[in-house]
Amino acid sequence: MIKFTDEKMQEQFDREGYVVLPLLASMQVEQLIRFYHDREKAVDDKGETFYSISDVNKDEQLIQEIDTKLKAALVPEINRFLNLYEPMMSTFFSETCYGKYYHWA
Repeated sequence: MIKFTDEKMQEQFDREGYVVLPLLASMQVEQLIRFYHDREKAVDDKGETFYSISDVNKDEQLIQEIDTKLKAALVPEINRFLNLYEPMMSTFFSETCYGKYYHWA
């Protein structure tokens, strides 16, 4: 069961089924996007495929590195808002739509 530290967020989640959390500053997002593109380029330079969903890549070490980096950035921020949760895994997901790159973590 998800439990929010803020009563109003908990009420919204119970009522609406979601809450938008202000987790990362734009500088932190830019750093993670740079990290993503650096890993993507390194895989491409080896002649391998970097999948748009990072946890399906063939390199287990790369998957672990991405998971560790994302958790290091996100878990402390999530802890400000949530109790009683366990982060299981983290992954990048990117997509190009109408010539624009979109990233999710």
